[in-house]
Amino acid sequence: MYNASSNLWMASQDIENLIPDFWYHAYLAAKKIRRGELLDGKSICDGYMKNCLVSMIKIQTIARKGTGFEVWHGYRFFEQWTDPNVAGAFSNLFARYEKEEVWEALHRTMLYFRDISTDVCNLLEIDYPDEAAAYATKLVHLLYDNRNAAN
Repeated sequence: MYNASSNLWMASQDIENLIPDFWYHAYLAAKKIRRGELLDGKSICDGYMKNCLVSMIKIQTIARKGTGFEVWHGYRFFEQWTDPNVAGAFSNLFARYEKEEVWEALHRTMLYFRDISTDVCNLLEIDYPDEAAAYATKLVHLLYDNRNAAN
């Protein structure tokens, strides 16, 4: 089993690294999708970014249930230790290997990560890096808006 952090100070250190890392990879996924590297962009969105999301959900779960609450490593028993609404949200976060679906999954993953990570920051009384998140979101939207332009 995985105890994300036995103290919330360590969780706050994880968060300070995790949030900017997620937003960088959102931009990177969009850049890959935009220039036609669909598999690479999809892998970032449905792989790396979901790992970041699950890590944030683990911190959220422990912040809500207490530092003694244990969550499993990786994705083991995810549906058991997380809130049913959180687990249910994952049905809309993955894409098939189709360009528009990958864009949609990227946007939904970004929105959901922002919701979860904002909640975690509020729970732990940490400042959310709104400016960085907004900038990355703006870049992703710009790439999306120009997705049909010549590379």
